[in-house]
Amino acid sequence: MVTGPYRRVRNPIYVAVVALILARRRCSRNLRLAAYAAAIWLAFHLFVLVYEEPTLRRAFPDDYAPFTAAVPRWLPRLRPWRGGGLDLAARHGDRQPQAPCEIVAGRASRQRRVGHRRKGRRR
Repeated sequence: MVTGPYRRVRNPIYVAVVALILARRRCSRNLRLAAYAAAIWLAFHLFVLVYEEPTLRRAFPDDYAPFTAAVPRWLPRLRPWRGGGLDLAARHGDRQPQAPCEIVAGRASRQRRVGHRRKGRRR
């Protein structure tokens, strides 16, 4: 089940970054920041189209299509999506569900392999 901000928009972190740049532009009234926000959004958009979405489609062939049909890529939904799809808990047993960006980056699997151990603390 998809939870959190991913129920409203597929790329909440990218949307937040661009929104912060635009908020800063509004406060400072610097037009260069608007151009910077546009360039950052274009870079995010190309990354999502070329790498992230194809990777997620391959990882979740049955679940990703209904998710993309129901949840917009950039403009958040007013009501959160409550549909199925991307049921990571069922697919991965009792492991914690991962955010799509963690799946693409592969961080979650590396963290599980390495483990989180602190010095002087036994597991």
